[in-house]
Amino acid sequence: MAPPWTVSPVIVADYADCVALWRDTENIGDIHSRAAFTAFVTRNQGFPQIARADGRVVGVLLVSFDGIRGYFYRLAVTRAWRRHGIASALVAQAIAALRAAGSDRINLHVFASNAPAIGFWAGYGFSRHDGLDCWSRSWPA
Repeated sequence: MAPPWTVSPVIVADYADCVALWRDTENIGDIHSRAAFTAFVTRNQGFPQIARADGRVVGVLLVSFDGIRGYFYRLAVTRAWRRHGIASALVAQAIAALRAAGSDRINLHVFASNAPAIGFWAGYGFSRHDGLDCWSRSWPA
């Protein structure tokens, strides 16, 4: 029997639904502007994945590919739909798309305090990269 939800690529028109989901999800971090989302989705067309049930967005995973490696960002599933396999389906679809494009690995960031996310990613075969620190630089908009 098919699940009561579907997974498909994210499109630019999904911005408002994605933002609503991210705002209702713990440990997501800053939400980017519509322009940044549009550029990301356009540049990575076919990689970001979204799950819908009953016409509503219930999960999303932003995915990029730089020609060598894939990157996962902002995996979120609405609370009411957690533990239904949606996150796993989003990840599986994204991995398939990245492998088909020639990606040799996937990188992602997890807040060190986000135990559920650490457990999820570890259970999916991801491991912490010892000796690697995350560095970033921001500037005013």
